[in-house]
Formats: sequence, structure tokens, C-alpha cells
Amino acid sequence: MAYSRFYNSHIYIYPHVAGYIECAGCWLNKDKSGMSIFPKGVEIYTDDQLIAHLDQHAKAGHSMPEGLLDEILRDPERYGILEQ
Repeated sequence: MAYSRFYNSHIYIYPHVAGYIECAGCWLNKDKSGMSIFPKGVEIYTDDQLIAHLDQHAKAGHSMPEGLLDEILRDPERYGILEQ
């Protein structure tokens, strides 16, 4: 389940089945060359990376659901590899 989706914020972030959190289509990676309209996702492996990444979004003025960081940090399976 996604923690945040594009319909209510600038961030689509979710726990990936490979054992990391993905910020999909991350607006911080917007292609400035004009060659692609699809930004590259970001793989987040630690809470320190998560905190820094969400801070970058905040500094860029991107909208996020209130309490997003706390919600993610409360999830004990945020980096766990999900059973197939």
C-alpha cells in the first residue's frame, strides 16, 4: 500500500517488494534535458535517507500529506521484503 499518491500530493512513495521504499517518478529527478517526461524513481534503504529525501521535497515546495514521515516510520515492515 502506498503511503502517498500523486492524486493528493507531489509524492508517490511506497514500500517496494524488493525491500526498500520507492519514491516513484520522483519530482526531484525531473529530466532537465527535455528527453523524457517521466522522472526516475528513488530507492530509499534507511530512515536517514528517508528523512533527508522528504526534507528535500519539503524544501522544493512539493506538497505532501500531513504526518507522512511519521506514518512511514510507524510501519515496522517499511523495509521488509514482502512474501510473494
